[in-house]
Amino acid sequence: MPIRVVFCDMDGTFLTRDKRVLGENLALLDRLAEKSVPFVPCSGRIWRGLPAEVLAHPATRYAIGSDGAVVMGLHDAPATAPDTASADERPAMRLHLSSMGVRRTRELYERVRDLPVTFDVLWDGRVYSERRRLELLSTFPIEPHDLRTIMSLRTPLDVDVPTLLESLPDVERVTMIWADDATGAAALAAAAADDTLHCTSSGPTNVEVMDLATSKGSAARWLCSHLGVAPADAIAFGDSPNDLSMAPAVGTFVAMANASPDVKAAATCVSAHDCDHAGVARHLAPLL
Repeated sequence: MPIRVVFCDMDGTFLTRDKRVLGENLALLDRLAEKSVPFVPCSGRIWRGLPAEVLAHPATRYAIGSDGAVVMGLHDAPATAPDTASADERPAMRLHLSSMGVRRTRELYERVRDLPVTFDVLWDGRVYSERRRLELLSTFPIEPHDLRTIMSLRTPLDVDVPTLLESLPDVERVTMIWADDATGAAALAAAAADDTLHCTSSGPTNVEVMDLATSKGSAARWLCSHLGVAPADAIAFGDSPNDLSMAPAVGTFVAMANASPDVKAAATCVSAHDCDHAGVARHLAPLL
């Protein structure tokens, strides 16, 4: 089958564990651009938080952010388009939105208000966080490179979440991070109390909460339809639970060698290489 679109998770998949983009993977993007095959980063990150060299690459004409809450069109957005990035950023237009909304976000916050967790609100390519909760992260058992990435993507606020929500038109999704299992169980129970929401994660000490219909897989299906590409002609790469929804959405789902066991079990195949050894490029290049 010809490969007509490539969906790819970022952290732990296209990026190394210490968040670098390897030269082999960038060379793969060059080859995809030559063949006019779109490369679509699919991330739990906000789309503005994707690596600059990936966002700027000609192969990256679309991006899926916030675990599928948004699909962005890149490069081709008119300068006056809604949600266009500022003048010093690349043009981008939101093509698709599957939001959690303000009301459910406020209700979830009230259920976890007294827990020692972060409560990160994602909207319009930014992550808003109470400063006092962000300060908890320095006491959590988080790898230094992960902590640097987390902090670099957050906009700290000196107001609480309910006050923030008064100024936002919508919410894409929420992330909570904790330090211990008991707190994590309480946070998960608070999210599960609303059966119109669902949870996924990109690690053992966080939860990503979103609308029941939101996922990387549903966003990939939407974009395939938008592009007129049969899902059978799409390939996707992932490593974490928040990538699992892509498995039934594409013709081929590849788990990285460093993927979690549940992701490997759901995959069409497993890459022979991990994210630190350009597993995406080494698997995909021979198929092009």
